[in-house]
Amino acid sequence: RERVGAAWMQENAGLVRATMSPLVDQLRSTLDFVGECVEGGGTSLNDIFLDGPSDSCWALQCLLANIQVWGTLGSLRLDADPIGAPHEPPGALDSGGGLEASMDRDVEDFLRKDFGHDFAHARAQASGQRLGEIGRRLAPEAVLAYHRRLARARVAEARKEMRRRLSALQLAFGGGASAAAGANDHDAAEAERLLNTVHGLLVEVESFVSALWRFFKS
Repeated sequence: RERVGAAWMQENAGLVRATMSPLVDQLRSTLDFVGECVEGGGTSLNDIFLDGPSDSCWALQCLLANIQVWGTLGSLRLDADPIGAPHEPPGALDSGGGLEASMDRDVEDFLRKDFGHDFAHARAQASGQRLGEIGRRLAPEAVLAYHRRLARARVAEARKEMRRRLSALQLAFGGGASAAAGANDHDAAEAERLLNTVHGLLVEVESFVSALWRFFKS
């Protein structure tokens, strides 16, 4: 059936509230997670839509360019997502492992030298001597590769979690449709149409994240 739009939602505000109220927390949590997890050059998906609401397509293009060129900021080991689960450890998505993981540790220690106090509870800061040694041998290409690996880990995490939450929401949508069935036939049909629209939009978000995942996987 045809998707509902903004005008339809305004005309049927009561039905929308009754149908979506039990689901709104799950929906907000899912979209917030993806919006914070997908990040390029220090700017998240949430940030670009908040900062550039008048030209969201251009803002999204800028974010994708930043992810491709700069990767993601943060730490493969210390950074945590909005729900508190740790990101993939260094080398987890690479078959190589050893040398790459060692380089990641060097990059992280070097990048943390100016704000190590922010992570003092998680890991002791590297000594000045070690930082000097890292600084002498660390190449810009290694830092770039580190941020790109972090971007790949972040996108893979966002995809995995988005798919998990989408499955949970599908079950919740079924419950919402069953509850709406207690109303008259017209309202029940319109509620189902609304839920199908929301589900379709969430699938588009998941497809976007999966496209990013395939880009970094290739």
